[in-house]
Amino acid sequence: MAEKEEYLDFEEWREKGFPDSIAREWSLKQFDLKEAVQWKHYGFTVDEASRYRAEGLSPEEVAYQKYENHHK
Repeated sequence: MAEKEEYLDFEEWREKGFPDSIAREWSLKQFDLKEAVQWKHYGFTVDEASRYRAEGLSPEEVAYQKYENHHK
């Protein structure tokens, strides 16, 4: 995981075109821009992403597990 100072701060998120609410929400949870975009691509909220990340899972792993469970 990246060091804390490597994370984009709120202003950098805004400069990349993210609405204030999204920038605030994801940056406060210590997500860098690339990681946040990956989680959002799979439709996860910041709270879901934070929980799964704490478990050591990637967005791809969680999405695959959900797909498998849905198609059983």
